[in-house]
Parts: sequence; C-alpha cells; structure tokens
Amino acid sequence: MVRGPVSRWVGVFRWVTLLGLGMLAFAVWSSPAGESAAGTYDERVELHPVERRGGGGCLMRYTDPWEPERTRTAVFRCGAETASVAGRWPWRGRLYETADGTPFPAGAATALGVVGTIAAVGGVVLGCYRTFAR
Repeated sequence: MVRGPVSRWVGVFRWVTLLGLGMLAFAVWSSPAGESAAGTYDERVELHPVERRGGGGCLMRYTDPWEPERTRTAVFRCGAETASVAGRWPWRGRLYETADGTPFPAGAATALGVVGTIAAVGGVVLGCYRTFAR
C-alpha cells in the first residue's frame, strides 16, 4: 500500500483532536460544574494552629472530613479559623480560602477549555480537509 501525503496527515489530526478533547474534558472536570456532576463536594473544616512558619503561614491541624478519625496538618494563612478542603484529585486534601470558591485558578481551567476546544475543532476540520482535498 502506498501512503500519500494525505494519509500521513490524517493520523496527525486524529491525535490533535484527541488531545483537544482530553484538555476540554479536564477543563470541564476541574470546573465547579464538573464538581457537582461528579458528586464530590469540597468540605469546610475548622483550623487549629500548631506552629508559626515563616512568610505569614502557620502549620494548621484539621480533622479530615472524609475520615473523621484522622487528623491532618498543612501550612495555611495564619489567623484563619476555617477553610475548605478540596475533594477531588489532583487537589484533594488541599486547603484553600472559603471566599475564593475553588482550590485551583479558574482562569487556568478556562484557558485549558478554550485551547482544548480550538484544538479539537481544528483537528476535525483540518483532518477532514486533508482527507477530502484532492
């Protein structure tokens, strides 16, 4: 079988499309909408200071909301009485300010979704163009 220039490009655009769909899926999964769809909600916890660290942070102790018999420690802003604990990987167990609303930068998830959409649509359109162009 002789492979021409058209057939070589089709495989490349398939991978571009799959990569774009993967980025789009991760962006949706890491958004607040994905959190409610997955049924994994972040929990609020009470913080207890253990020791002061440099840079305005303190080592805080809190009870794990998913395993109540287990206590955890993490560095967090001194003076905080409550915080939220992320419930999903890759942020699971990470403390964040309750007022922020999310444990990850929302702009990063949005940018990842936009780039993923452009890559997926571009891969489909260019793959079809290279396949059917003669």
